[in-house]
Amino acid sequence: GTGGTGGSGGSGGSGGNTRNLKSQEQQQKEMLDLRRKYEDAMTELIEDEDNRQYVQMQNKYNREIADLQATLEKKKAAKQLSVEDEKLYNQQIAALTEVRDKKLNDLVDKQNDKLKQDREKKKREQEQAQQQSIRMQERAIQLQYEYEMEEAEQIESSEKEKTRMRLEAEKNRLTALLKLYQADGKKLADEEIKLIKKQIEGVDQELEKNKKRDNDLYDVLGFKLTDEKKEAIDTALN
Repeated sequence: GTGGTGGSGGSGGSGGNTRNLKSQEQQQKEMLDLRRKYEDAMTELIEDEDNRQYVQMQNKYNREIADLQATLEKKKAAKQLSVEDEKLYNQQIAALTEVRDKKLNDLVDKQNDKLKQDREKKKREQEQAQQQSIRMQERAIQLQYEYEMEEAEQIESSEKEKTRMRLEAEKNRLTALLKLYQADGKKLADEEIKLIKKQIEGVDQELEKNKKRDNDLYDVLGFKLTDEKKEAIDTALN
């Protein structure tokens, strides 16, 4: 009777140890779940989509590897693991590790390619916008030139004064174009720059020649008359 009681106590102790062990495992599992939920929540807070995707994939495979390792250690401790089973677990862990590393590397390569494409697209868009801006400025310069040339035609003045205004309009146009092209990121070739400067020099020479042309009596007196009107007045006076 006494022996039976002792056996019963031993059985109760064994059952208690098993319950304690299961309770401990349950606590560990709950703690692991909480930790992973926390990691997931922190991952969701990562603003950069590429970084967030990388961390999510890394967590996924790291957890699968950790679960396999935990199972392996648990079976080892319980002496429930054969040599073949241990080998199989290690192969699975190695395979998962290899898959993880490959997928992460592939993801990084894909993200780098996307970044490169985005940079190239942005560069093309900037170049197109810059070229469009240049074309618009060229058009504005041309319109200003046409306005000044029309003004020279319409003004009541001598041919000498009109010539001066035409030459000034041409010089303004060339000077504005030269400034525009030199400010452009894709500058003109040196030869093209030299050509525009040479044209400006030519206009300056023509302006100087026009300036040295003899003034008639009307110019000296400050009358702004066309050559036709001067000729008409001269004819009338004669």
